[in-house]
Amino acid sequence: MPASDTDQWRGPIASGPLPRRTRLTISNGEGKPNFRRAINATETTWLTVLPLESHCCAARIGFANPFREPMPIIAAAIHPSASYNPVPGATVPGTSIGLPDGGAPGSPVYFDRAGLDTAWINGAGRARGLIIPGDPGNTHDAPGPFTIVWSDWAPVRSIPRTDGGTQPLLFLYVALDRGAMATAGTGADPFAYAASHACRGRVTVSLSSAASGDWTANPAATAWHGATPAPAGNGSQWGLSPVFCLQYLSLVPGIQGVISGDSLMSGPGGPHGDGFSAAPIRAAYDLSHLSRPVCMAHLACGGAGSAVYHETLLRNLEALRPSLLVLQPLSRNDGMVPARLDALLARLLMTCDRAEAEYGARTIFQGAYPIPSVDPANGGSADEVALWHQVRATLAAMRNAGMPVDDGAALIGDAAFPWRYAAGFSDDGTHPNDAATETLTPEVRRLLEALLERR
Repeated sequence: MPASDTDQWRGPIASGPLPRRTRLTISNGEGKPNFRRAINATETTWLTVLPLESHCCAARIGFANPFREPMPIIAAAIHPSASYNPVPGATVPGTSIGLPDGGAPGSPVYFDRAGLDTAWINGAGRARGLIIPGDPGNTHDAPGPFTIVWSDWAPVRSIPRTDGGTQPLLFLYVALDRGAMATAGTGADPFAYAASHACRGRVTVSLSSAASGDWTANPAATAWHGATPAPAGNGSQWGLSPVFCLQYLSLVPGIQGVISGDSLMSGPGGPHGDGFSAAPIRAAYDLSHLSRPVCMAHLACGGAGSAVYHETLLRNLEALRPSLLVLQPLSRNDGMVPARLDALLARLLMTCDRAEAEYGARTIFQGAYPIPSVDPANGGSADEVALWHQVRATLAAMRNAGMPVDDGAALIGDAAFPWRYAAGFSDDGTHPNDAATETLTPEVRRLLEALLERR
């Protein structure tokens, strides 16, 4: 192929993610809201502490409810904090007594725009709450595609940490009326990861008020469930949260990434996995700093096909305004037949084209991960194994043409049977574990860093 043709083919990725963003979004857990009912029979206030990749001057809260029951929000508020305000004697990082510190003013959150995606910063609104309707037709509360419901933007400025940490912290208080709520958990056991490599020092805390009521304006007037660590110092502050994500206006431009895919993209799986800290999350954390934040919104949805996770991405593309997509082109959840996998790849490429045209986004494809269920010994078939190889070859051709594509099977797959995991890389025989995720991270980081250097 002539050099000019090669250059033309590689043109779409010749530069990095542009334009750089000042509207950054961080997710509170994987992109699959879990259906739970509030602990209390009366109204309850929920606290979520989220670390940011950059200082902010305004923020808004995002909610997701694809389930049959409505989510009745009474009120919400956002407070900056100089630390997690840890529990005395805590043996792990990131615990909190439930109150911000540092003395910076917080801001009430309003819903005057009825949950729509707008650019209005509202510091003196009227609507303190919003009832997010459910889908009465979803009688089994199955995960489904959703459009994020947003609060209005609140003027709130983050403050420097005083506890030695780097990432600014925001305390999000949300009061819900009695009844059901769609929740985003913080992971199976985040404090098992807090002191390890997985979260790179970012710890999310979720607590609930001990007394019923709306405590968003006065969080010091109640105690907080989960604020006392267990004797082992781990796991006690894991909780549920009505907050799905937070979007903030950063004081410096940054990179907004979005992850989309099934459970293979969700992060370490199995009995010890957190279901969140996927390789792109870790790679972004490794490259992010306050002067060039790299922020990932996690929209991968375990247990679902592209009709859920990819449709959710499409519905929220305009609000998220990505500068980077990380997509999964091989998913057995769509069906291991050629027509369906061809359709999946075509949908992803169409989305790449749209995101590049509208937002200057670039795309990294997470290549062929091991899928042991295609093996005849696990209920699969020789045809499925052959199709797995076929898709892997297609991705290799894309990679050889200069597109950012990794090859997960080469890194964590068995040498003789690459559709199976190599020893030590899966705890449940289906999903990559923490060791596999950490092994995948350097290659994803290399691809991401190469894109950032081209900007």
